[in-house]
Amino acid sequence: KLKIKYPHLKVVCGDNLELIEKNQKSFSDLRGFLGFYQRLKNLKGKNDKKYQAYVNKLKELYPDKDIPSPVRFSLDMAIESLTQFESFIHARNASFYRELVKFNRPALIIGGLHVKDLNHRLVNKGIKTEVYTPKGYNDNEQKLLETVRNNLQKEKEVQVLFNQVPPGFNFKNIKLNNDLEINAIFTKKEYAKINEILPKHYHVALFSDFDGDGIRDFTLSSSGSTIILTAEDTDWDNDGVDNLVDTSLGKQQILPSQSPEIKYKNSYLSQVDAKSVIRGLQKKITLIQDDNIDHEIVILELFKTLLEKEILNTKNIRFLRAAVPRFSYGKNVFFSYIETTKTLEYYPVKLSSFVSTEFKKRFKGANYKQYINSYVIPLIIHSLSHEFAHSIEDDVDSRSLEKDWLWKEEKYTGKYLTKNRLPNKKITIDRYHYSYKGKIFSQWIDDFESYQVLKRNIFKQVTQKERLKLIRTSPYYIKSKTKRAENMLSFLQKHSLPSVYALKNPSELFAERFAMCIFKKVYPRSNSLVRAIELEQLLGINPLAVSKKFCKQFL
Repeated sequence: KLKIKYPHLKVVCGDNLELIEKNQKSFSDLRGFLGFYQRLKNLKGKNDKKYQAYVNKLKELYPDKDIPSPVRFSLDMAIESLTQFESFIHARNASFYRELVKFNRPALIIGGLHVKDLNHRLVNKGIKTEVYTPKGYNDNEQKLLETVRNNLQKEKEVQVLFNQVPPGFNFKNIKLNNDLEINAIFTKKEYAKINEILPKHYHVALFSDFDGDGIRDFTLSSSGSTIILTAEDTDWDNDGVDNLVDTSLGKQQILPSQSPEIKYKNSYLSQVDAKSVIRGLQKKITLIQDDNIDHEIVILELFKTLLEKEILNTKNIRFLRAAVPRFSYGKNVFFSYIETTKTLEYYPVKLSSFVSTEFKKRFKGANYKQYINSYVIPLIIHSLSHEFAHSIEDDVDSRSLEKDWLWKEEKYTGKYLTKNRLPNKKITIDRYHYSYKGKIFSQWIDDFESYQVLKRNIFKQVTQKERLKLIRTSPYYIKSKTKRAENMLSFLQKHSLPSVYALKNPSELFAERFAMCIFKKVYPRSNSLVRAIELEQLLGINPLAVSKKFCKQFL
C-alpha cells in the first residue's frame, strides 16, 4: 500500500516468514491448551463423562507424554506456549532490528506487541526513537499478554485457605494428633486426586481428629484454583467452646485470650448509635470478624431491627461474621449461612464494591442518600432474608421439590464424603441437572436475556404509540393500572417467579420465596403489581410470586 501511494519510497519487509509461522502456531497452541485447561478444571468432579472425554482427547494428541494430572498438564503447556509466543516475538524483533540499522532515519510499521521490546533494543544501542500510535488503534496487546501470564501463574500457584476457623488462625502454630487411617477415609482414586492438588505439608489436616471423637477436623474442597480446608468438627478439642471463638487447642494456646473490640464502618449513612446497636445484638448473638474486615453498621442495624420486630429470629444462628468469602458464591452474593457452625456470614468489602459500581453505572447523578434508602437498604434486606431462609429447620424438599422440578441423581460410591463426618454433612446421593418446568437454569437465563433484548428493541421505538403496540402484542404484557410503558412488561410476573436466581435449584427457590415474605412484611407497598414490576427492574425480584398461605407458615 505504501509503495503504491509513494512509488519512490523504499519499502522493505524486515520480518521473518519462518518465525511468523512459528509465532502463529505458538499462539494457536496457547489458545488450545487454555481451552483444555478451563474445561478440564470446570468439569473435574462435576461431570466425569465429559471430563474423561477431554482427558482422552489430550492423551490422543500427546500419546508419548505421561499425563498423571491432565489439569496441571494443560496449564503447564499453556504457560510453555505463552513463553514460546513471547520468544518468537523477540526473535522477529531481532530481524526487524537488523534491517532498521541499514537505513538512515527509517520508519517501521509494526503491531503493538513488538513495540516495547524493539524500542528497548534501539534505545540500548543509543538510537533515538519516537513511537506514533494511530488514532483509534487499540494499543493494549502488551497489557493483555502480561495479564494472561499473571493469571496463568496465579492458577499454577496452589493457594490454600482455611475456612470456619477462628479469626487470626495460623495452621503453622498448631500441632495435630490422633491421625485417621488413609484407607478409612479415602479410596485409592480419591487419595490420588488429593495428592494431585494439595501440598504434602497440609495432609496432616486431612487425617486429624484431635479429640478422638470420630469426626475429622478438616475437609478439603476447592473453589476455582483455590484449595479450601474447612473445619468439619466444630469443637476440635471437645472443651465445649466452638472453634470460631476458641483460643486454645487442648493445652496449646493458639490465639490471644482477650475478647477483641468490634470494629465497624458506617459506609451507608446510618444514623444510629453504633455502640448501642452492637451491645444490643451481642445479647442475642456473637459478633466476630475476619482480620482487617470491619463490620458494617447498617447491616448490624437492619439485623437487630428485624430481630426486635420478630420478623427474624436467632434460633439457628449463633454467630454473625464479617468475612472474606472463601468460595465463589457468585458476584452478587453478599451473605452466606453455614449450617454446621450456625454462622451467618456477610462480605462487607464485596458489598461495598458492588454498591459503588452500581452507583456509578446505573445511578450516576442520583442523590446518594436516596440511592442508599431506595436501592441499597432493600438490596440488603432481600439478601439477608434469603440467606436467613437457609437457617430454617425445615424439610426444604417438601416445600420446594414440587411437581415442576426434575433432576438427575447418582449414588456416591466413595468414602471421602461419608466417612468420619458430621451426620448432616454426609453426602450419599449427588443431585444435579435440576430443571424447572422443563428447563435447566442456563436455559432460563437465556430466556431472560431474550426478554431483555425484546425490551430494548421496544423502547428503541420513537413514539409512545409504537412502543405500546409492541408491548401489548408481546408475551410479557402485563395489564395494570399504570401509564408508564416500562411497567407493562414483566418476565417474573408472567412466569410467577420470585427471581431468575430462584431457578438454580429447589433450595434457592425456597429461600427466594421466604425472602419475598420478609420483603412484603418490611415493604407492604411491594404487594402492588406496579411496585412489584418496579422491583423487578430495580432488584430483579418479584414479591407477588409468593402467596399469603406460603408466608403464613413462617410469619
